[in-house]
Amino acid sequence: MDEPLLTIHLHKDGDLFRADLEAPSGTNSAADLSLHGINANAVEAIEACLAELQSKAADGDEIALRFT
Repeated sequence: MDEPLLTIHLHKDGDLFRADLEAPSGTNSAADLSLHGINANAVEAIEACLAELQSKAADGDEIALRFT
């Protein structure tokens, strides 16, 4: 089975959700791109991660660019 391109973990901490997005570079298994979103709404926490991913891609981040 292929390795995942990115992983989003969603955790609940009190009244808040925390979404952690991790993406490896492809050259090792460590997460070379790590983004976080925190919100009272789970979907919005994940959307915050995805917005940051898009922002990094727009800035030319090589790992983020793989997802555009």
